[in-house]
Amino acid sequence: MAKKKAIKLAAASAVAASAFVAAAPAQTDAASNVAVEVSKAVTQMKKAYHTYSDVTAQGKFAPIADVYKEYNAAKKAYANAKALVNKAGGADKDKHLATLEDTYAEYIAKRVITYIDAYNYATTLQDKQVALEEALENNDWDAAEDQYHAISYELKTRTVILDRVYGKSTRELLRGSFKADAQAARDSIQNEVSVKIYFDKAEGLLNEGKLEEAKAAMDHVADYVAKLDKDTDFGAALLKKVEDAEKKLEELSVPKVESVSAINAKQLVVKFNKPVSKNTVIGAAPGNTLQNITIVADADAEAVSGFTGSLSEDGKELTVTASTGFFKGAYTVTATDSVKSTDNKALTPYIAKITAEDKVAPTVSGVVYNQVTDKFEVSLSEPISSLTGQVIRVNGNPVASFDAISAPTKKLTFDRPAGVSVGSTVELYVAGVKDAAGNLLTSFTGSVVLSQDQAALAVASVNQVSNNVVRVTFNKKLSTASDTALLAKTGVVVTKQNGATTTNFTVANAPSSVDPNGVAYDITFADATFANANTETFTLTLVKDAFTDVVGNKNNLFAQTVTLTKDATAPAVVSSALASDKKGVEVTLSEAVTSINNANVKLRKDGAELTGVTATLKSGTNNVLVVKSTDLTAVNADGTLKPGSYQVRFEGSAFTDLNAVPNAAVNVTPVSVAATPGNPLSVAVGSGGTNIFTVTAPAGQTFTTGSLAYTNFAIDGKVIPSNSDITLDPTRTVISVKLPSTDSVKISGNALFAVTGLGLESGSAVSNTTATVSVVDNTAPTLQSAALVGSNVLKLTFDENIKSSVSFADATDLIDDIEISNGSVTYNAGAAGAEVDGVITSVNGKEVVITITPQPSETDSNWSTIAASSTITVKTLSGAGVDIVDTNNVALRSNVTKAVTK
Repeated sequence: MAKKKAIKLAAASAVAASAFVAAAPAQTDAASNVAVEVSKAVTQMKKAYHTYSDVTAQGKFAPIADVYKEYNAAKKAYANAKALVNKAGGADKDKHLATLEDTYAEYIAKRVITYIDAYNYATTLQDKQVALEEALENNDWDAAEDQYHAISYELKTRTVILDRVYGKSTRELLRGSFKADAQAARDSIQNEVSVKIYFDKAEGLLNEGKLEEAKAAMDHVADYVAKLDKDTDFGAALLKKVEDAEKKLEELSVPKVESVSAINAKQLVVKFNKPVSKNTVIGAAPGNTLQNITIVADADAEAVSGFTGSLSEDGKELTVTASTGFFKGAYTVTATDSVKSTDNKALTPYIAKITAEDKVAPTVSGVVYNQVTDKFEVSLSEPISSLTGQVIRVNGNPVASFDAISAPTKKLTFDRPAGVSVGSTVELYVAGVKDAAGNLLTSFTGSVVLSQDQAALAVASVNQVSNNVVRVTFNKKLSTASDTALLAKTGVVVTKQNGATTTNFTVANAPSSVDPNGVAYDITFADATFANANTETFTLTLVKDAFTDVVGNKNNLFAQTVTLTKDATAPAVVSSALASDKKGVEVTLSEAVTSINNANVKLRKDGAELTGVTATLKSGTNNVLVVKSTDLTAVNADGTLKPGSYQVRFEGSAFTDLNAVPNAAVNVTPVSVAATPGNPLSVAVGSGGTNIFTVTAPAGQTFTTGSLAYTNFAIDGKVIPSNSDITLDPTRTVISVKLPSTDSVKISGNALFAVTGLGLESGSAVSNTTATVSVVDNTAPTLQSAALVGSNVLKLTFDENIKSSVSFADATDLIDDIEISNGSVTYNAGAAGAEVDGVITSVNGKEVVITITPQPSETDSNWSTIAASSTITVKTLSGAGVDIVDTNNVALRSNVTKAVTK
């Protein structure tokens, strides 16, 4: 409608303008006098105004081109007249100038210019109105929404331009013809656009799977849907979209499994379309056993068991970790309708097969120094199952002791090495660690800052462990001396309710299984300490400044009233899993246990009871029992369990908790042992001497000659030198790898020896193998600089430490390692050879200090000549009798020449 109206207005304006022009008086020839030119300019300025005002008074618009024509003529006439007045001067100059200025201000600035601005703006507004109606005619709802917002912006912020126009009739005509029509066109689709805005938001949220937010947006849509004009194309299209979105929202509101995928050899992720309740997929801590979801391996896949779960904060991603075995092959994953969403809707039952094979190398994702535990913590990108073959160095020095791991973990920890001070920055190297699938860690080198805190040592918690044991946990690790003092009860005061103190207790470090950080201590009271058998109340006090943390921060006074309550709850089974070595079944219990009675422990294979069954606590734990059997019907020669289903049964009183409460009889969930598929055969790596390594073929196998390529072997991730001596013994079962005797190894200590690409004559595949080996540095120390620090004292600096126990002087006081020259004279080139007369007076790390001692009897001594020269060089020599060697007795590198600084 608005588009057609705009066309009619333009036609009417054209007619009116032509009538106005016809009525305008003809212009006279330009007069030569100033008064005439001023009068003509005034007339033209008024004419520019009347060109449109006489027409708008009739409710029409003059063509804007005519207005521009007369406006431009007025500006020109004004400028010419003003220039002529200024040039002519005379008594009437000021009067003429005032007439021109007043007329221009009143008719041009105040009237014509504001009209032109308003008209141009109004037609722009009309263009947006036309674009809106065209979008509606074309069913282009996105474009319609854009024009709706564009018109709204104009109406809100810019229509003041119309209000500045001179003349009430002109203003009202502009506003009525343009602003009112644009506003009416915009308002006609206000409900539709409101629905579309919220619908588009809801649709985007649905596509992102954000159901709760999408539902809230759809609620806003409902507020406007009832007001829609269902007979318009726009309204009908929106209603159809809303109906489709409501159906989709309803479908997505039913919880479903979107996907299952293995993310590494130990873990897979189950993704849901909406948040699920944690207690329907994961059992209670500490077991966190997977619930209502099963994972079954195909016959030729690797066996996995002992599944635990971890749910993301948004409740839509469940990470499943296998404590035993690793994912490789095909697995069937089933989820039942016992899984519920957080709004208590049942999951659509799910069953699907996934294929897993981890070929991605683990990486170090972060390294920190933990001030609480005084340990380095190395975070990994995926879980590992063991630390076999690891190589870790701090500032180049091997780290020999690591904290043991008892389950798949993404973190390696080890104590701060001796000599590494808090507050310093160290260089860390990590290699050799493998993930469960055998992928070798990408070697890591980086800096670690050992931050030092100044916060006081404090007690973080005090908790009852058993009837007579209280566990005190500090906020950080105690120093060695404080640990000793606490174990000796120094600084610990126990006050009974009657005010008397007692020392009838012991203090011990809490088990590492519950206290991996080493910050907890168990206070155990003797039975006679208290009289009441049900509850005991006392005050525990830790004396101020009695203890310090590892960096010397002392403790404040601590006092807390503690009540011990007798525990009568029986220990229960939490979960079961195949042991990582496949030699037994691991059963996790709800609490620490003791007093195991093996007569009441049963193990059955495929329903048949086995003999020789024993249960022992797993190393490093107090609540995990490992149940094994010696029955050859179920056990291989190496102790591993044969394929089958194994179930543990505990009769009553098979074990008791720390409070002597026995268990009740229970059948433990069975675990399966699958047949071992034909995996690649493994080789064994050993040592054949200094920097010599052996690789032994699997039993009954022989190597191919292609296995002798030097590229098949690497040290710390670098292929060994091509001139290494690699041989195969006559039986073709042992490869010997001998590194070059010089310049092939830069470090002494543990290194990672990797073997890849070997072949067996039988055609069987060979596993890539890595092993930790001992290497010895055979790289020659290289001269880096030389300086004359006195008239006869020479200081040499090398690139590595020099052996400090070398003889400081040989029988003839000759230094056989160097030659000193000024370019023309060499010292000492006499009968004694090219040796230097002098003494090695000190060795400090990489620095060697030599005192030159020329012998008077040697008439060919050139030392004074050389010492006085401006240019001196030192050259390292080779041959028998060298004095300078590194800490591994490797002689210095020969034929290295350095300029001597003074």
